Amino acid sequence: MLSVVLLVLCRMANVMVPLTFKRAVDILTEVQAGAGAAALTASAPLLSAAVATVGCFFLWKLTQGLGEVLRQYIWVAVQSDLKRRVSERLLKHLHNLSIRFHVTSKSGQTLQIMDKGTSALESLMEILPFRLFPALCDVLLVCGIFCALDKPQIAAIAGGTILVYASLTYVVTKWRTKVGCPPRLSPVTRNPKP
Repeated sequence: MLSVVLLVLCRMANVMVPLTFKRAVDILTEVQAGAGAAALTASAPLLSAAVATVGCFFLWKLTQGLGEVLRQYIWVAVQSDLKRRVSERLLKHLHNLSIRFHVTSKSGQTLQIMDKGTSALESLMEILPFRLFPALCDVLLVCGIFCALDKPQIAAIAGGTILVYASLTYVVTKWRTKVGCPPRLSPVTRNPKP
């Protein structure tokens, strides 16, 4: 649960960093536009607002980096527990099989396949909630922000570009796996037991 909270905080920081930076640049541009001795004393509130905005920018950057590190640190324990539980269930199932299975099968290869399966599950649990879902949220947030700023054309271009990129990546990957090198066979599939 804490990992999800940190993930949301990091996504919010991802959105706020450029917005805060834009605000700081806008304020500093206003200060520079009225640059003169009298204008400088009159723009003291603007200058302090610029300093505060730059401070907020650095706080958001710190939140962004620190939140990601903490999320990864917390998630390691969750991943380890998940891998341990899945492995225990698989081994319990394997031990409950008949003696005939154990006499006629290659237990080492079965354990190797089980290890690959738990590693694949671990990778999937890292990629889906912490890579794919946040990237999708970032794209939707950016498109939403552009629409809120009355720039739907830019939102359409950004969303369309991501959609075309994802589609092409999928198509090219499917093509490469079909046309490319033959798949490398594991020792289990290379030497099947009759």
